[in-house]
Amino acid sequence: GEGCVYPVEAFTLGDQLEVGGFTWRAYMEGMVDPTTGEPANCVYPGADEEEAPATGGYSAQLNPFTHFHSLLDLGACRTNDVPITELKKDLKSEAKTPSFSYISPDLCSAGVTGQCPEGAPDGAAAADAWLAEVVPEILESPAYRKDGLLIVSFGGVNPPVAPVEGETAPAPPANPLKTGAVLVSKFITKGSTDAAPYTPYSLLRMNEELFVLGQLAKANEAKVKTPAPALLGESA
Repeated sequence: GEGCVYPVEAFTLGDQLEVGGFTWRAYMEGMVDPTTGEPANCVYPGADEEEAPATGGYSAQLNPFTHFHSLLDLGACRTNDVPITELKKDLKSEAKTPSFSYISPDLCSAGVTGQCPEGAPDGAAAADAWLAEVVPEILESPAYRKDGLLIVSFGGVNPPVAPVEGETAPAPPANPLKTGAVLVSKFITKGSTDAAPYTPYSLLRMNEELFVLGQLAKANEAKVKTPAPALLGESA
């Protein structure tokens, strides 16, 4: 959260996909050149710059591909990290749809409270409205209908409360809320649920397993489980 960028030696899912012969793209809502206001690829603050995103707009904090020198320095971010306006065009044909797509809303559409224009849906309602627009485009695309998997993941809950000056910071909740994900595919049993405890590394490992890639960082730990075996028709 302090603008750090991983060194070039740090491998990413994007790097893995390219080595494996797959294509990938990240689609970012509201990503524009800060000087021109026009849609632009791979937008992130410079090393000595502090990002000040417009209220409800794009933020590099929601764009993980801008935090790795392996993608920034070698050009993959500039090529594959694009404004969300490219998504509709890429979904029109199976050939243009990447093997792996990462889609991120802006701060308003992500459901961050207080980030939407006055009078407009805010918080979870804003996220719902965004999903209602984007999800049908994906589900109706040729590539998804052939063999696609849509994963809708949700951000953190129970954000830390800033302490008031002179007062002790409130203790974290005894029973912290947990967030989940929605998976949509013809390979998933309709209406099925999975209450197993997963972490963000589970999502990374799941994609690596589906593309038959190795595991990065903590995704390689034995305790990190994923639903991938079931989707692949294998026993867990």
